[in-house]
Amino acid sequence: MPTREFVPTGFHAVPTAAASAAAGASPPPVLALESREGSRFELHVLDHHIVRVVHRPPSLPTAATDTLIPQLTTHAVVGAAGVAAPELEYPTAAVSGLPRDSISARFPCPPPAAVRSDGPGFVVETAELAIGVRIDPDDGTLALDWAPRADPGRPFLQDLPHRAYPLQRGGSLGARHLVRRSDTDLHYGLAERASPATLLLNGRRFRLEALDAMGYDAARTDPLYKHLPFHVTLDAETRRAHAVYYDSACVGAADFGCEIDAFWGKYRSFSFESGSGLDMYVIYGPSMARCVEGFASVVGRPALPPKYALGYLASSMGYAESEQAQQFIAELPALCRTHDIPCDLLHLSSGYT
Repeated sequence: MPTREFVPTGFHAVPTAAASAAAGASPPPVLALESREGSRFELHVLDHHIVRVVHRPPSLPTAATDTLIPQLTTHAVVGAAGVAAPELEYPTAAVSGLPRDSISARFPCPPPAAVRSDGPGFVVETAELAIGVRIDPDDGTLALDWAPRADPGRPFLQDLPHRAYPLQRGGSLGARHLVRRSDTDLHYGLAERASPATLLLNGRRFRLEALDAMGYDAARTDPLYKHLPFHVTLDAETRRAHAVYYDSACVGAADFGCEIDAFWGKYRSFSFESGSGLDMYVIYGPSMARCVEGFASVVGRPALPPKYALGYLASSMGYAESEQAQQFIAELPALCRTHDIPCDLLHLSSGYT
């Protein structure tokens, strides 16, 4: 049976595009590499603790050939507050998305403290991070090591050597990212997930897709309603946390140690069946709160809702399905007062049609 994916080899450094002088133009990546097969790998320092990693398949169209294809845009990234950037044009931006090549213009993008050669690879340093870009001397495969700059000998995230960045064959533009798995790592996130009384994702595999899972089993059903490929990892030993966000709305899977392959040791992975290759954001804490704050700076913060919306909001499909629906709805406020439930709002959700 033909192999469904391939791991690009022969990575080597290529010149980064010069920064445009135009207002709002994105700075170039701090490091750009290309593989023998033609895939392109870029590192963008968005802030001292936030780095964007892009791995584009060789068959991905460029803005010069087609500016309207979905693979070249994102609907998820907003950018850091207080950074001057071109205003989003609605409704055009809401429908077409934000060009991925313009993302860096929406972040501080401080110059890296250092970018230097290290054997066949490189080291990229920010004020907080030391990123080892390892190119294998034999096959030229790529693997990254991420560590605090103050403690470079204790990486918090390490790619799986020789297999870190596979791409799908057959023109689907799908991709995977595989990293080493540590027994001390605790994983949280992925939005709404069924779970047997724990928030931990360790040892499990999840489908990245959003479905109308009415009547689901709260302990086992997967997937549920939300698609959010974002997770926070806390090292129980060092108490350092980091987060990774994969900017993709494509169907995929997140594996936190469910899959085992004896040839490769302990690993975990994210995979996407289609899309535009890999576009991910690595956010260093070291606190979990700062990881979440960093994620919010990437995707944007929610608007403050009115005060009444912060309280208990009541709704039930059972009301709509009953022959006495109007009676039940009218009686609810009195029932809440009788049972001392501070209900602020009754909203007509799913089923009220």
